[in-house]
Amino acid sequence: MEYISIRVIEVKQNIGNFFIGKMIPKDLHRIANKNLSRLKDLENGIQRDLQNKKVSEIKNYLKLEDATFPNSIIISIQNNIAEENSPSYILDSDAGILKIKAQEDVANILDGQHRLNGFNENEENFELPVSIFLDLSLGEQAKIFAKINSTQKQVQLDLVYDSFGITDGKSCEKSAFYIVKHLNEELESAWYKKIKTLSDKSGDLAQGSMAKYIHKELLEKNEIFKSLYNSDRDTDIKNILSNYFNAVKKTFPKEWENENKKYILTKTTGFNGFMNFFISVVRLASKTKSELSADYFYGYLVKVKDRFDPLISANYSSGVVGQNKIRDILRESLSNDEKIFLNIKHDL
Repeated sequence: MEYISIRVIEVKQNIGNFFIGKMIPKDLHRIANKNLSRLKDLENGIQRDLQNKKVSEIKNYLKLEDATFPNSIIISIQNNIAEENSPSYILDSDAGILKIKAQEDVANILDGQHRLNGFNENEENFELPVSIFLDLSLGEQAKIFAKINSTQKQVQLDLVYDSFGITDGKSCEKSAFYIVKHLNEELESAWYKKIKTLSDKSGDLAQGSMAKYIHKELLEKNEIFKSLYNSDRDTDIKNILSNYFNAVKKTFPKEWENENKKYILTKTTGFNGFMNFFISVVRLASKTKSELSADYFYGYLVKVKDRFDPLISANYSSGVVGQNKIRDILRESLSNDEKIFLNIKHDL
């Protein structure tokens, strides 16, 4: 069996140890898994689909005399224990040499697949820095991919949060994905089959948008839900959200069903606007020790039902302005004492 031999330096970080070396594109193409797309394989995939436009841009860039890619291609290799005579890699730590089996699918690319695919598979005159993780589980690989890409706008939010769903251990991102997944799959949830996922684009709201709000605004910022998260009570958070949106659906049944797709209640503007109010009434319940039931939430919503203009984009523009307009109308259901407790001005 043929092996590709490279010199490596071991690096120690919080996530564990990995190795840095350099490889030519030809060799990376030989060992890379070409099919590990999350969009194609929902169980084992961790990457996004290749964007042909981006690959073409890289190809054109490489025609420049001063083309450079100083950032590392990040790959992961798992040893094939079953093949004792031809393992996926052989590491000589003392000599700083890593030998990688020259065979397709030996390595998963966690970051840099577009860069690599910008190179001809026979390219031998360009070296690329490579960071190499050894023997990570698929969940650990997905977590690295999601963390790297969670701050990059060009990576679909749905893909980032979906990737956290197969990670190991506990994280706000994984909890947010769990909550959204169950809201979309449970028959008693108002959101049943109304959330766009990687495998079903027919819903009203993208799972990435919902998961990001839950992750950032509830699990990281809000003291009540942060406490539930820290106590491993993700199911309770999901149930509270389900109760709230069941109350929203009861209050605005036609707008929620949205058969003609003209209403914004189940779109990002509506979701964020109603969620900004949700946080307030949850805080009030913690003060009054009220149960966070659908009836509790409905008691507030029904008071202001008739104060809304038709919930369409002409009346509630996309973005913060429309979201705040919805929130402020909902706040009219609060008493002056409740507004004082929440630090909300009375003259909304």
